[in-house]
Amino acid sequence: MENKLIAFIINPISGSKNKNNIVKQIKAAAWFANNTVEIYFTKCAGDAFENAKKYVERNFDIVVAVGGDGTINEIACALIHSNTALAIIPCGSGNGLARELRIPLRVDKALQLLNEAKISDIDVCYFNEHPYFCTAGVGFDAAVSKVFAESRKRGFFSYLISGLNAYIKMKPVRSKLTIDGEIIITPKTFKAFDITFANAKQFGNNAYISPLADLRDGVIDVVVIRSFPWFSCPIMGLRLFMKNIHKSKYVKIYKCKHAVLEISENDCAHYDGESVAAKNRVEIKIEALGLKVVSGCKYLVVSH
Repeated sequence: MENKLIAFIINPISGSKNKNNIVKQIKAAAWFANNTVEIYFTKCAGDAFENAKKYVERNFDIVVAVGGDGTINEIACALIHSNTALAIIPCGSGNGLARELRIPLRVDKALQLLNEAKISDIDVCYFNEHPYFCTAGVGFDAAVSKVFAESRKRGFFSYLISGLNAYIKMKPVRSKLTIDGEIIITPKTFKAFDITFANAKQFGNNAYISPLADLRDGVIDVVVIRSFPWFSCPIMGLRLFMKNIHKSKYVKIYKCKHAVLEISENDCAHYDGESVAAKNRVEIKIEALGLKVVSGCKYLVVSH
């Protein structure tokens, strides 16, 4: 890779990796001297988005998000419909999109992908007009996101503890789900444990909520998990990590381009792990191949 404009946007407070060491690794990379590289540390919420937009306006080839899922979402939102590609140095707890794109969790290995700089296009989904790239939904995972956001600790084990707390406190979701104009479930007939709108296969941490999802197929995988008895929790949890949750009798997956979820009561929701209020209506849409990414996935077609 030569003669490229590359920007690194670093969230200094995300994850546990030392960001000063990451800067040293960036400058030590073999391709560093042959390209124009800028490094920016974010200062507040929204700063990553605003600066990524500026790099797009300056026609940078690649913007590298150095941080967790929230930072990555913020930067990716700024790159939609542009010729600037998103690259990732994963520094978060879940690292959902990074894992989906086969980006190594080790900084040096992730930096090596930039040397090849193979660019692909992936789909962009929208949660009430806000873009997301992995998963969004209501129910259990949204409850976990809320508990995790309120916790001071990070990492996989903190996710597990958040999951236990969320399971104890959460109530089944009563909702009306319409997929491509067809009513699938209603509050009177169905209580859901979790409803996920998946663009990618996993939440993060290799927890596969929709093992057959594809970032490039132009459709949303709507994963509906109905309430199940408490003694099935270990099996359902194991299925997530064994990539066969879709084979459970409690799970139904629908594919669509547009979905509307009407919730009987205000509840928490999430997109890409970011906890938000669901209010009473959630609309999900998809746009095919709206974002360019640097990926380690061999199956992705190289963008032109």
